[in-house]
Amino acid sequence: MDKAEASEFIRSRLDDGCIRVEVIAELLEAGCSRASAYRWFNQLAPQPAEPQHTDLVLNALKDQLYQAQAIDDPAQVLKVANAYAAALSKFKRV
Repeated sequence: MDKAEASEFIRSRLDDGCIRVEVIAELLEAGCSRASAYRWFNQLAPQPAEPQHTDLVLNALKDQLYQAQAIDDPAQVLKVANAYAAALSKFKRV
């Protein structure tokens, strides 16, 4: 299988809703080398969106909240919950 055939195949499989593991396995069965299969797939597959800075901040605060709940520290839970609420309102996510 050459690059043009593989590109067409990958696009059709992605349109069908297949995931990377399935597409790579099918390319390997069709005789593509492992390196070519991964390279061609990575060139054609949609790239995941980078998280926004606001998402990173909110996720970090949410993790801290879960940790405080896990150790059963009510004072820390309240402190982090207030910080999380303030961040939500600042980022206009309420």
